[in-house]
Amino acid sequence: MSYQIYYNGIYLEESKALIPVADRAFLVGEGLFETLRAYQGHLVFLENHLERMQEAANLLGLHFPISLARLKFLAYETLHLNRLTDAVIRIYLTPEGTSIGDLDSPPQKMNLLISCQPFTPFPSLFYEKGVPCLIVKGIFSEMGLLAQLKSTSYLSRVLARRQARTQGAFEGLLVNALGQITEGSGSNIFIVHQEKIFTPPLHSGLLAGVTRNQIFKISQKENISLEEKILLPQDLFEADEIFMTSTLKEVMPVASVDGKHSQQKTPGALTQKLMQAYRDEIQWQTERFLSEATGLAELP
Repeated sequence: MSYQIYYNGIYLEESKALIPVADRAFLVGEGLFETLRAYQGHLVFLENHLERMQEAANLLGLHFPISLARLKFLAYETLHLNRLTDAVIRIYLTPEGTSIGDLDSPPQKMNLLISCQPFTPFPSLFYEKGVPCLIVKGIFSEMGLLAQLKSTSYLSRVLARRQARTQGAFEGLLVNALGQITEGSGSNIFIVHQEKIFTPPLHSGLLAGVTRNQIFKISQKENISLEEKILLPQDLFEADEIFMTSTLKEVMPVASVDGKHSQQKTPGALTQKLMQAYRDEIQWQTERFLSEATGLAELP
């Protein structure tokens, strides 16, 4: 089934959409995107995603062709047009040059695309027993500016995920040039050691995930110790618990890394607590949205 997408002011079937050959995301991976999750018609953390996208656009010298308020409306309109409530929304911002070889001139125009598809849940067993991961070989995380961007230049992550899947793992974990653990191919990584949670610092070379940021907020609210710390592969092997986070995965426990299982039963106590706390936050936000949308209640 082909779903409707928004592309530069019009809606059309995804299968019929075309991009210009001078689009720099197509040519050299110069572009940005965000992946959002809709729960019962509510785009959770929409403002956080757009704020991150705006900051990245500023770093690249790109601009949105419409206001962020208008973009919020279009994201919901795309969702409603496709008659979906539980869905994955992706927003793409890409610069179009004057010709294929011109990469130095200011963009001739900015292209904006919004796609929407049904969300397919991960198997419940992934959350009940955890998933296997492996540390990928020969692919390294960027350090510096590029690590701060959720860009369309996604080849390293695609290759990391592919390497993991071909070896029977669910997620590939990346290291930087210094051998430090950074993130998964599509997730942020956390470990639990002696009832404290640790996650790599941003300067190691990882994206500031929206769900990662929510885990910091939840941990503070729940009085759970959470610190940024440089992590080496050995830290994962010695961890009591490991979990990963992302918009689509939420909080997902990790059962093993490179075939070595965590020290405790997966998911561990702290992982389970954060899994439930995150789902409670999603439910609260969704119910608040539905109450306000129907006018049944005015919540603070």
